[in-house]
Amino acid sequence: MAEKILIITYDMIPYSGAWGGAQRMYFLAEHLFKNGYDVTVISAKKDFKGYFGKEINFNTIYLESKLTNITSKTSNSNNKKMENYPDQKTVKNHLKRFLKKTLTFYNDIKLNEPNPAQGLYALIWLKENKNKMANFINKNKISKVIISGPPFSLFTLTSYIKRMDKNVKVILDYRDPWNLWNMKKGKPFRREQKFLKEADYIVGFSELFCQDMVKIFPFIRDKITAVMNGYSAEEWSDVEKETKEDRSKDKLVISYIGSISFNKDNKYTFRDPYPLLNAFANFDNKNDVELRFVGIDKLTKEIEEVKKNYKNVNLFYQVNHKESLVEMRKSDILVLLHTSNDNSSKYALGGKFFDYLRSGKVLLGIGNRETYFNKLIENYKLGLIANNNEKEIEQVLHAIYSFWKEGKLNELRKDENLEIEKFSRESQNDIYLTILEKF
Repeated sequence: MAEKILIITYDMIPYSGAWGGAQRMYFLAEHLFKNGYDVTVISAKKDFKGYFGKEINFNTIYLESKLTNITSKTSNSNNKKMENYPDQKTVKNHLKRFLKKTLTFYNDIKLNEPNPAQGLYALIWLKENKNKMANFINKNKISKVIISGPPFSLFTLTSYIKRMDKNVKVILDYRDPWNLWNMKKGKPFRREQKFLKEADYIVGFSELFCQDMVKIFPFIRDKITAVMNGYSAEEWSDVEKETKEDRSKDKLVISYIGSISFNKDNKYTFRDPYPLLNAFANFDNKNDVELRFVGIDKLTKEIEEVKKNYKNVNLFYQVNHKESLVEMRKSDILVLLHTSNDNSSKYALGGKFFDYLRSGKVLLGIGNRETYFNKLIENYKLGLIANNNEKEIEQVLHAIYSFWKEGKLNELRKDENLEIEKFSRESQNDIYLTILEKF
């Protein structure tokens, strides 16, 4: 009989707002299923967003939250009413600002989540549904549970599961750093320390993250392993068979592909596109260049302003994962983007980096000198990097343009000492198989 594995994650298609939040656990669940495990994923049932071109072969359970339902209905209702009542709209905006400040304060003291609203929603969702999860574990004799964060509120389940049955093995899977990136030593740090002690194993998203976690929490030294996100070798093979590499010969195409926000005031937006936009606006040869952002969720006032004020900048809605690979093949330069104002980029390495890596295209890393993807770009000679400020970005744009104009763009990417096969999701998730066999 196949061993039963339970994965608990807040985001899973078709109820994930973006593909990026779901892909790590989606690919893991699929890999475990293909290797003979009986896999079930429990996640939150929110607004339906679609399957992003994917099929689900593992078992799924989507649990609702009353708060999420109320918030969704209220938001939809208000959108219709406020058009006719400007005064109500003003009151609503004041209320939203007040609630945002209150939530930010609460998050800083109690949660330290990268996304405060999601962290709070997840905590409430967990409180409403943890008994259902426990009943599922008991009824189905689940031996191993993988809990994925963020939101890190879900790691609270570690204590709950261990009180219920100490024999159930709990693996905490980090998709991002929790307290490591800003090292606040308050309640969130103590909670993380507690859950790490209770967990049977910890999986991190990079070697550097795991090394620094051991420095801060030395007691996890013998129970932590890195499993990177990786690219899907199977999907890339399909895309290359089905499509031709169709790039513009008349323009240099520079693309950012993935979720992006153009909200200037959001403290928790970690990808600030405005230095790039402003550098591009000042770039002398922009008429020979197309700057593309593929991944906007919906039209906003800020996006309308970008479309109006920035020439040769094109914005496209989100596409499914396979289509995003096609978009990469249409590009000359692929942009990785992170604000220079926080330390999370020292560790952050999402799935997009690995698809960019597999694409063979020249990479442009925009962040700061500690940004992890910038270090990898330098180590493997994958392209060029810049701090996320207008002056440096404009200098890099000039360098890229000169190479393109001379027909030497490929010289910017050398793939020095790069063993690309080890960065596939298939290879990385094979490491997960060895972890599960440990106990």
